[in-house]
Amino acid sequence: MSEGFLPGEDFGVVHGDDFPYTFDTLEGAVATQEDRAVREAVSTMWANFAAHGDPTPYRDGKLTPWPQFEVRLRLPHIFWK
Repeated sequence: MSEGFLPGEDFGVVHGDDFPYTFDTLEGAVATQEDRAVREAVSTMWANFAAHGDPTPYRDGKLTPWPQFEVRLRLPHIFWK
């Protein structure tokens, strides 16, 4: 989480907070065991998506399965001739 400008001010999760997890650059004493587990899961899911088109191609219980996206709502094309 990102700290605000004043002591005790907290903005929650903001844009870019995922970078240390995504790019495996989470370092230092502030990284907890849970942080390291999330980092491993996120970087593995991105690598799987790049290689297989699916963040969780292996259903081995190590990662929460990512369901395939399905378009359920078909909108009519309003510009057809």
